Amino acid sequence: MSVVSCPRCATENAEFAARCRECGADLPFLSADPTLSDFPLGSLATPLASNDLSGRSIGRYQVIEPLGRGGMGVVYRALDRDLDREVALKFLAAADVKDEIRLLREARALAALDHPNVGAIYELGEFEKRRYLALALYEGETLDRRLARGPLPVLEAISTFAQAAAALGAAHAAGIVHRDMKPSNLMIVHGGRVNGRVKLLDFGLAKTQGAAELTEHGVAVGTVAYMAPEQLRAEAIGSTADIWALGVAFFEMVSGARPFGREVAERQGLIHQILHDPPPPLPDSVPREIAKLALRCLAKDPEERPANGTELLRALEAAGVFVPELSETAAVRLPPLEPPPAPKRRLAAAAALAGILGLTGIAIALWRREVHARTAPLAVAVAPADVQGALGPDESAFVAINLQAAALRALAALQGISPLDPNPSAGTTDSSTSLARSVGAEEVLSIRAVCPSSESCRIEIQRFSGGSNRVLWAEALDAPPSEPKLFAEAVSAAIRRGYARRPLLDHVPAMSISEADYRHHLELRKAALDHSRPLAELLTELEGLRRKAPEFVEVAALEAAVARQQFERTGDAAALAQGLEALRSAEATAPDDARLARVRFDLELRAERYDEAAKTLDHLAAIEPGTAIVFSLRGRLAERRGDPTAAIEWMQKAVERQPSWQLLLTLANLEYRTGKLEAARGHLRELLDRAPGNPEGIKAWAQIELLSGDPAQAVALYGQLDRDRRDPQTLGNEGVALLLLRRPQEAEAAFRRALALAPQDPGTLLNLADALTLSGRIEEARAIYREVVARTEAAPQELLTTRAQALAHGGEPRRAVETIVQALRASPDSPQLAAEAAIVYALVGDRNSALAEIDRALKGGVDRRWFLFPWFDSLRDQPPLSAPPLESSKSSESLEASER
Repeated sequence: MSVVSCPRCATENAEFAARCRECGADLPFLSADPTLSDFPLGSLATPLASNDLSGRSIGRYQVIEPLGRGGMGVVYRALDRDLDREVALKFLAAADVKDEIRLLREARALAALDHPNVGAIYELGEFEKRRYLALALYEGETLDRRLARGPLPVLEAISTFAQAAAALGAAHAAGIVHRDMKPSNLMIVHGGRVNGRVKLLDFGLAKTQGAAELTEHGVAVGTVAYMAPEQLRAEAIGSTADIWALGVAFFEMVSGARPFGREVAERQGLIHQILHDPPPPLPDSVPREIAKLALRCLAKDPEERPANGTELLRALEAAGVFVPELSETAAVRLPPLEPPPAPKRRLAAAAALAGILGLTGIAIALWRREVHARTAPLAVAVAPADVQGALGPDESAFVAINLQAAALRALAALQGISPLDPNPSAGTTDSSTSLARSVGAEEVLSIRAVCPSSESCRIEIQRFSGGSNRVLWAEALDAPPSEPKLFAEAVSAAIRRGYARRPLLDHVPAMSISEADYRHHLELRKAALDHSRPLAELLTELEGLRRKAPEFVEVAALEAAVARQQFERTGDAAALAQGLEALRSAEATAPDDARLARVRFDLELRAERYDEAAKTLDHLAAIEPGTAIVFSLRGRLAERRGDPTAAIEWMQKAVERQPSWQLLLTLANLEYRTGKLEAARGHLRELLDRAPGNPEGIKAWAQIELLSGDPAQAVALYGQLDRDRRDPQTLGNEGVALLLLRRPQEAEAAFRRALALAPQDPGTLLNLADALTLSGRIEEARAIYREVVARTEAAPQELLTTRAQALAHGGEPRRAVETIVQALRASPDSPQLAAEAAIVYALVGDRNSALAEIDRALKGGVDRRWFLFPWFDSLRDQPPLSAPPLESSKSSESLEASER
C-alpha cells in the first residue's frame, strides 16, 4: 500500500487519507514519475552540508533563522546585505528531481507574473549544489490559518475572493494554470502600506501552456479537497480548474466549512461528493448575486464556470463589487481595505512563497487592490484648508473656502465615499490621526496652499490613513487663485485622481457656471459662514444666482441651507418655500446628490412635515446605505415624533458606525433628556477622549453636573475651557455653579464677564444681583434688581420668572406674586418653574406657598441643592426640606443650548 507524505510535518499517511493524521493539513495527490526534458537541472548530487543554515552567509545573504520546515524543504529568514532588507530563502531539503523541477517551475512562473496579488521573486540561486529562491518577505498569515479562527466577515471574504481572482487572471493571461489553488496558498499580508493584501503563493505545480507535463498522463495533481471534477478524473485541465478551487475556498471563507467532504473521513468519500453531489447553499449573509457567482464556480461542467480569473473578476464587478484598474505608477494612491486585526504578537507563520513545502507563506506586496462592497462607504474627513503666503486675511479666507468646497464637491461625486466636513474649532485636531479620531473618519484629506501672490498657489493634497497618520497618496499642483473656478476644477480633478479606483456617481453635473458667477457663489458662501450679511439679503442674491446657473447645484444647496436658518429664526413660511423650491430645481439635475437630500430632510423636519421627512430619509438611505448620517437622522426623526427610545437606539447605531464627537454629543443629550445620566456621562467621557478639549462636550458634561450632579465638578469642567471659548451662557452657568457652592465673589466675576459679552441679558443681571446679595452688598444688588424689572417691563413668557424674582428681591411683594402667578398659569406642570416660584414665595414671606412649590419641584425631579440658597433658610425645619435628602435626578432642562 502506498503512503502519502504530509507537506507540512512529513508524517506518512495512508494512501486514501484526505488530511494528515498528525497536523490536519490537506494531503497532496501527486504522481511519481516526472518528465525531465523541460528543465536543465545541473548536478543533483549531495544533500545540504548542514541541517540548519542559520548564521551562514549565502552570497550576499546572511541567514538569520528558519521560518518553517516541511516534508520537502525549509524556508529561512535572511538579510540581503547589499540592499539592507530581509528576504525569504527557500531551499530544498534533499536531492529530488521532482522537487527541483517544481522549484524551477515556480521561479519561472513568478518571474513571468508582475502583479500586485502575486508574490515577487528576487533571485534564483545555487548554494552547495542546491537551488534556492530569494523571495520578498512580509509578516502575515495564510488563509487556512485565518480560517482556523472561524469564517471571515462577508465583506472581507468578498475582497479576498476578488483579489485572488485578480491574481488568477494575471496567471491565466500569461498562459499559466496554477493547479493548486487553496487557502494555504493564499496569504494575507499584515502591517505597513499593504495591510490586507491577498497574495497567491506556490506556483510549483503550475502548468504553462505548451510545457511538458511533470506528472504521468492520467494521474491527478493537486490537493483533493480543492480539485475540480475533471482534475480528479485526470483529464486535461485548464484555467477553469483554478476557478473551481477558488469557489471552494470562498465557500469555506463565508461558511467556515468546505462544500464537499462533510461527514466523510476518507478520500474516496470526498471524491464521490465532488464528482456527484451538488454544493449546499451559501449563508444568507452573502449577497445574492455573489452567491450565484460562487455556485457558478462550482459547476461540474467546466464550460459553465467563468472561463478564467479575469472573467470572474468582471462578473464580480457586475454583481456590485468595485474592483478598479491598477495604476502602474504611484502606489501611494492605493486606499486601504478594511484591514484584518493586527496580530498581537509577531506571527510565527511568517515565511515565504513556499506553499509547495507546506509552509505558511509570506509575500511581497508593492500594491494593494481596493475591493469593497458599495454598502461600506469610506468616511473621509476634509481637514480645514491651510493657506499661507502673501495673501491678505480676506483673500486667504476666500481661497480656503474654495479649497474646502472643491474637496467636498469632488468627494461627493464618487461612489463609496462619505465626505465629512469637521468643525475646525471642535477640539484638538493637530494631526490627521486626532482629526480622524475626533470625527470617526477612516481617512483624512489634507490640503495646503502656499500662495506667493494672487496669481499663483502651490497646492499640496494628501490622503492620510486615519488610524496611523500614514500617507496613502499625495499630489502637488499649481493653480491661480485669481481664477477661482479654474482653481477649484484643478483641485477637484487632482482629488479624483487620488481616488482613481472610485468611479463617479451616475449623475454628476459639470460646473456649469461662469467664472464671475462662481466667484459670487463663494462670496455668498463666505458671508453665510461668517454671518456678515443678513439672511434675507443672502436669500435674495442666492435665488437670483440660482436662476442664472440652474445646473450648478451647490448654489441651490447653499440657498436651501440659508433658508433653513431663516425659517428656524423667524418661522417665515416664505423662507421654507424658497428653500424647498431651490432643492427641487437642483434635484432634477443631480438626483443622487446626498447633500441635497440632507438639507431637504432638515427643512422638512424643522417644518414638522414628518411624513415628507421620512420619505426624504428613505431616499437618502438608498443613496448612502448604511452610513452613520442616515442612522442619526432616523434618530432625530424618531425624537421629533415622540419616541425617545427609538431615537436613542438609532443614535447608538450611528455612534457604532462612526463614533464622532457630534454624534456622541447628540446621543448624550438624548440620554440626559430621558434620565439616563450615567449613560450620558459615559458618552461624554468618550467624546472628550476622542476629541480632547472639545468645548461642546465640556459644556454638555458641565451642564449635567450643574443641574443634576456635582456643581464643583461643573466648575472644574468650565475651567477647562479656553477663555475665548466661554460664551455668555457658559459664563452664566459657571456663575450659577459657583453660587451653589457659596462662592459669590467668584460667581460675580463670571457674571460680569458674561455681561461684557451680552450686556442686555436680564437673567445674567438677576444672577449678578444674587451674587452681590450673598456677598452682603445689598444696596448694589437692589439697584440691579430694579434694572432687571425695568428691562422686563414688557416681558415675554420666558422672562416672567426673572421679573418676578427681581420684584421680590426689590421689595415689591404684590407685583412679584402677580407676575409669578401669571407664569404658573401658562406652565402649571413645570417642575423648574415651581422651583423658581418657590424663590419668589420664600422672599415675600409666604411660607405655605413656598413649601408647596418646593414639594412640587422636588417630586418633579428638581435637585435638592437648588434650595440651599439663604432665602430658604427659614424653611429648613419644615417638610419637605426637613425630609431625608432625595436622590439626585435630572432637571427638565435639556442640553439643547449646549448643542447650539
